[in-house]
Amino acid sequence: MQFFITLADGHTLAQKVAFPVDPARVVAIQAPTFAGLDPRVQTVLAQSEIPRFQAPGGGFLQGMDLYQAFDVLPRLKACLLNITAKSAATPLRDGTTCMDHYNGMIRMEQDRLFIRINPALMEEVENSPLFHSVSAALHEPVPGYTITESFKTLDRYGNLQLTFQRRGTTGGDYLADVDIDDAQGIEHIFQVLRNTIGGPTNPYDIHDILVTDQQLDPGYTFVFAQAAAVTQPG
Repeated sequence: MQFFITLADGHTLAQKVAFPVDPARVVAIQAPTFAGLDPRVQTVLAQSEIPRFQAPGGGFLQGMDLYQAFDVLPRLKACLLNITAKSAATPLRDGTTCMDHYNGMIRMEQDRLFIRINPALMEEVENSPLFHSVSAALHEPVPGYTITESFKTLDRYGNLQLTFQRRGTTGGDYLADVDIDDAQGIEHIFQVLRNTIGGPTNPYDIHDILVTDQQLDPGYTFVFAQAAAVTQPG
């Protein structure tokens, strides 16, 4: 980071500067316990059925057991906390938030959640002034489902995107592919020139954007590798 500060003779100046985290240096995150989560997040975890996370006795890991399974997968846990925090902070016209319409997850990636939803969420998002319609061309449907439409919030950075999918032609069940983008285009809040532009969005970058640009705390902090000690030869 580079910045300039003008100092006047006889005066002091306090300058607050946001420093982006290098995701490669993060070894873990310090996150809330299951009991410390928003009750709505607890409900999503309790209702989740993710094939990747099978219970030893059969069935799916759910609730606290599922959340604890993310201890060795900190990017998944960070993604969950990023998306649920942003969803809970995104109001709808009926007085609810996006988070209030989520049910259980059926799949997780480090940059997105696939969540069963209440159908009312689609109508609320479609009529919300906080969202606008976007292309879903970069999103693939879950097997058995068909993509219907996709919407993004109008945030300059860290915009929430909901890509709706439906199984069946009448009734059926609905899910949303929920992710948070770095920005509306290629611009990044820290204007970092990346070595590559491919691959999934890193949730630690999203954490920086939510905290710095939106003053939204996802509820976790970073743990970095301990610096090596330098010793003088005896």
